[in-house]
Amino acid sequence: MLGARATEPSTLGQYDEETIRDMHPMGRMGQPADVGEAAVRELTAEGGSASFVVADVDSQESITDLFDSVMREFGRLDYAVNNAGLAHETKTIVEADPVKFQEMLSTNVMGLFLCMQREIKEMLDSGRGGAIVNLASIVGLNGIPFSGPYAATKHAVVGLTKTAGIEYSGQGVRVNAVAPGAIKTDIIARAMAAITAVACGSLHVRSISSATDSVSL
Repeated sequence: MLGARATEPSTLGQYDEETIRDMHPMGRMGQPADVGEAAVRELTAEGGSASFVVADVDSQESITDLFDSVMREFGRLDYAVNNAGLAHETKTIVEADPVKFQEMLSTNVMGLFLCMQREIKEMLDSGRGGAIVNLASIVGLNGIPFSGPYAATKHAVVGLTKTAGIEYSGQGVRVNAVAPGAIKTDIIARAMAAITAVACGSLHVRSISSATDSVSL
């Protein structure tokens, strides 16, 4: 989600829509498209200003086009939420598919990195600074059984966030991450079907939060 003249790389489903509705004016990228379009209609009806853009964070060209369109329409970028994420396998390290791991790296790490590059550049060029929030995960701070590749990508998000925060805080660009626990999304529903009570115990999971709980942070 990018904002205040804005835009957003985000993931699918309920988490996106609730995040979007909590922050506006904004732009959003992600699928399914009807979720973003419905959010725009609702925000506009409430008197807000919103724009929806479909983009592919696995494509550098698509990311460039996204930010070019944002700058043409709004003229500046004040904040961004990088929330695009992929977790489509629950296997042990030995069983994990390297191809699926590479896909998660492309979306969760490289896609976020490319978005951050452009976001920081626009914020620096404006002279106004800005704020960036990256969606990490509790698994980016701890290990988790049956999701080693996904955990590795979220550790990378934490590392990029910390480094960017150090590099650009003195220039007015704040970069932080949110590391939610278990959130009621399609991703966690698939994972919970495969993860045992031992896995939940290793994360000290006592309950499953809603997307609204995470946004309220």
